[in-house]
Amino acid sequence: MACTRIDPSLLARLGVVPAPVTLLQFSTAFCAPCRAVRRVSGEVAALLPGVRHVEVDAESHLDVVRELGVDRTPTLFVLDAAGRVTRRATGVPTKPQLIAAVAALLTEAGEDAPGARPLPEAGEDSSGARPLPGAGEQPDAVS
Repeated sequence: MACTRIDPSLLARLGVVPAPVTLLQFSTAFCAPCRAVRRVSGEVAALLPGVRHVEVDAESHLDVVRELGVDRTPTLFVLDAAGRVTRRATGVPTKPQLIAAVAALLTEAGEDAPGARPLPEAGEDSSGARPLPGAGEQPDAVS
């Protein structure tokens, strides 16, 4: 699977620091599903060592939103330690889906992901990142 690597200087501008796995979330102020993704991502980051969650206000970073092809909020990127997008989701993934999505990356990084099992195969989007399956709520559009 081909993965898109995000420029390290762009990640630094967004407040992303190196970690085995980063959950990079793009949100907007009045997006109810964004709050749910924030909660689930924060819980996963608190549960699993080596996972960091960074939330970015899409409206304040329109240049980055356009560069990364973020069309809707919430959009969540799962980044590996090298800043490559390995998974991408719009909408609200469940906690087990998110744990499963980071499990392989934590294993590669030598971290432990208790109870995690791999995601079922899914089609690739244009970025080369596989989407998280089954995200439930309708996302909001980003200008």
